[in-house]
Amino acid sequence: MSKFATQGAIYRINGEPRDDGWFTPEGETQALRIGRDCFLSREEAALDADSRRKVKVMSLRNIVERIETLIASD
Repeated sequence: MSKFATQGAIYRINGEPRDDGWFTPEGETQALRIGRDCFLSREEAALDADSRRKVKVMSLRNIVERIETLIASD
């Protein structure tokens, strides 16, 4: 599962993929979307996690630039 990869690590969870594109972890009632929230292989999850981290870094850089602009305008 790479949904929370920007906050920590990639997690391995057990469960069964469903025919409708969702994945239900064992002992849980909330399902995850395959290909968005979870992946069937660690390699796919790692690629998605890297992509999510890059997007988060760019977002944080934009925030820092805006703050620096505000500070410079004072």
